[in-house]
Amino acid sequence: MDLEVEVKRDGQGLRRVRIEYDDDRGTHQTVDEVHGEGEVIQQKVEVYGRSMRVRVFYGDSPIPVQETTLPVRGRSR
Repeated sequence: MDLEVEVKRDGQGLRRVRIEYDDDRGTHQTVDEVHGEGEVIQQKVEVYGRSMRVRVFYGDSPIPVQETTLPVRGRSR
């Protein structure tokens, strides 16, 4: 599945972005990189089940700046 996340335009400039998702097999961290505001991060992920919960974190914060549940389209594993 193609995962796409845009870094918020919030005046903070470059920041560490961590993206993790949950599926039927548990929690997976897919991105841990520095990105600038407005950048679009694209990542292919392998998802098991019918939906995935995606969380986006900035810096070392344990509180997500974005949390979304997405349906898995097409063939789920």
